Amino acid sequence: MKKLLLLMVLLASMASLTANNVNIVFNHHANGDAVSLNSSTHADWQGNTFTITRGQFYISQLTLIHDGGQEMDLSDTYLLVNINNSNYPIGDLNINELEGIRFSIGVDEDVNHDDPAAWPTDHPLALQSPSMHWGWSPGYRFVALEGYIGADEPSTNYQYHCVGDQFLTPIDLATDGIVNGQDLNIHINVDWARFFDNYNAVVANYMHGAGEPIPSLMDNLDAAFDAPTSIGTAVTTTIQNNYSATNYPNPFSEKTTINYDLGNAQNISLMVSDLTGRTVASYQNLANNGSVELQKSLSNGIYFYTFYSNNEAVIRNKMQVVR
Repeated sequence: MKKLLLLMVLLASMASLTANNVNIVFNHHANGDAVSLNSSTHADWQGNTFTITRGQFYISQLTLIHDGGQEMDLSDTYLLVNINNSNYPIGDLNINELEGIRFSIGVDEDVNHDDPAAWPTDHPLALQSPSMHWGWSPGYRFVALEGYIGADEPSTNYQYHCVGDQFLTPIDLATDGIVNGQDLNIHINVDWARFFDNYNAVVANYMHGAGEPIPSLMDNLDAAFDAPTSIGTAVTTTIQNNYSATNYPNPFSEKTTINYDLGNAQNISLMVSDLTGRTVASYQNLANNGSVELQKSLSNGIYFYTFYSNNEAVIRNKMQVVR
């Protein structure tokens, strides 16, 4: 009888999910300015001016987090992202509320050394022009970035092709996407200027393989990707004040500070919970404005922090932990 009831609950939960045409939309920019291949110019972290003539990367190990922490495994999905293409449909999926997206830059090791000729010609892992495959032993180019750069004008050619299983780079983003009718669009911002951080691309301007500055480039990817989220405004209409709360840094590894202003609200408390709703930290009798520093050790993933006034939720924000 218990098994029957559990099955009925699971079926009811599945039936409540909504089918959506899910698309990942990459917003390609450099320091906030749109990137145009071969034409737009941008500045790197040192003030060097650069253009991009080729910008591509692979995505694998795709997972969507939704509806209270459920994980939808889309590891059979591979994307070859190009600067000149923003929209990537990933299927008709049963999702009510998106909470996050997790993926890796590169091709997972189980597939990285397959023969690209074995894939259908329209598959991202098939042979490409220009080539995204280095050879059977080393595998695919995880990232291909080319263009021109210079201290005063972009006159020096640079080429970076990342190759090697060790460079598979996980990205974990909190986002609720944007629903438009039956379409769920997951927007991901890619700041190509951040790819150049912490090395001098005028001098270290060429590497195909695994040598420097490829490790530095791949280390920069965490900072190059982020996703917008609509969550962050009040989740109840019973209190009309213009409350605010932000945490910095987000994502965080060891600690984060939540700065907040709840106007003249009273009896303030703060709860931090994971995607399943389990409380992982709580704070009582807070002032109606100030800051709270979170130092509790948390695992990788997405969390919520919720401020309450007189036991009513007034602000609920997402945050991300990266270890």
